[in-house]
Amino acid sequence: MVEDDLEIYKVDAIYQDPMRFLKLMDIFPNNNTKETFTYDKLLEKIFGPKDQNILIVGNGPSAMENQIGEAIDEKMDKVIRINNYQTNGYEKFVGSKTDIWANCVGEKTIPRKVSKDVDILTFIGRISFSKSYAYREVYSKIKNYMEIKRIYHTYEIQSKFERYYKFRNKLTTGLMSIILLSAYYSKPIYCIGFDFYSYSKNYYFNNNLPLSGKHNLNFEKKMYKYLLRKGVIKILDKNEISRINASKKLVKIL
Repeated sequence: MVEDDLEIYKVDAIYQDPMRFLKLMDIFPNNNTKETFTYDKLLEKIFGPKDQNILIVGNGPSAMENQIGEAIDEKMDKVIRINNYQTNGYEKFVGSKTDIWANCVGEKTIPRKVSKDVDILTFIGRISFSKSYAYREVYSKIKNYMEIKRIYHTYEIQSKFERYYKFRNKLTTGLMSIILLSAYYSKPIYCIGFDFYSYSKNYYFNNNLPLSGKHNLNFEKKMYKYLLRKGVIKILDKNEISRINASKKLVKIL
């Protein structure tokens, strides 16, 4: 479609350098301000040191292509899982470690009991955002919300896309997570299971959840591939896990 090509062209024209693009998006406040310091401290509280090995686990079937679950639990400093993720029965592929549950608190988000050690990061569209809405919707998705210590909300990423691109398609939770984390961490973000529904099966754990018509998956796939080419993100597989192991052993020797 011409509309899709136009949206992708806007990204290709401005998005020459992912970090420069993020600055143009103005997701974070300007440098050398009290607001920047406060925001950076908040991100540090959520995500920890900037040089960690971070993995975002998408829910696509390609997450089942490598049996690296044990290495994920051992080698990844922080693991972020998306929306209706599942680990039970899939540990040998995706591991079991969960540090952050990123979700859109949408109507298709299935309520779950969350470990009290897990931080919750929600992405809510600008139009529907309010504190009362956020808390009401988030609490309805957490069966044990009284035990949860940390819940964080952001709507800036979606609002900036709407402002700069007149882009009304809601970004997927996975892509918003990538954008936010890549703006914070100094190392590439590892990813698995990002397929943009290109397989015959929608999710690695089932095929029953309907797809949302709010997303422009062709647009997001282009962005994801661009981030891969630029080295902002990397796909985690057996070879990449081996390189992480080798670099950690080298650090110990030095």
